[in-house]
Amino acid sequence: MKEEKWYVLQAIYSRALVAQKMLSDLSIETFIPMERKDIKVKGNKTQTKMVPIIRNLIFVKSTFTRIREIKAVHKYLWYLTYQDEGSAKPMVVPEERMDRFINFVEGNFDQIEYLDHETLNLKRGERVRIISGVFKDKEATFIKIVGKRSKQLVIAIDGILAVAIKTSNPSQIIEKIQLYA
Repeated sequence: MKEEKWYVLQAIYSRALVAQKMLSDLSIETFIPMERKDIKVKGNKTQTKMVPIIRNLIFVKSTFTRIREIKAVHKYLWYLTYQDEGSAKPMVVPEERMDRFINFVEGNFDQIEYLDHETLNLKRGERVRIISGVFKDKEATFIKIVGKRSKQLVIAIDGILAVAIKTSNPSQIIEKIQLYA
């Protein structure tokens, strides 16, 4: 069997959750970044629901062949692609980076701000480890975000999505990672 990888797909017509259910029924691992959102229902009432951050985005862990078979049946699933030597290639997120991203965001909805790739001024930053709070022992990059006064901790999946932790005093919750011991 060929190696499973994390592919980045879009489920057009806001069908990411439908696709996630279908893939789950096929025992295929998926991940959709979610957030809590207050949604108006029936007049002035609001209800808090979990909704996808990017309504069409879904990460799928499977083989290329298996995803191609599923896409042939479910036409609303498309690869997100990048250009490589003049041809479009499906985006793949390395296993380690995807695991780190999932562990970072899962269950910590109130402390996270999601940013699209264009929002970030991605300059080389210091790698840091968070030493206290709900993100303890997670690794991140300390960068300045354009339009924000304070610095924030960011985990990014290149060209797709990033997550920033807001903090008033970062020096109390992070330590620099030593590259050479």
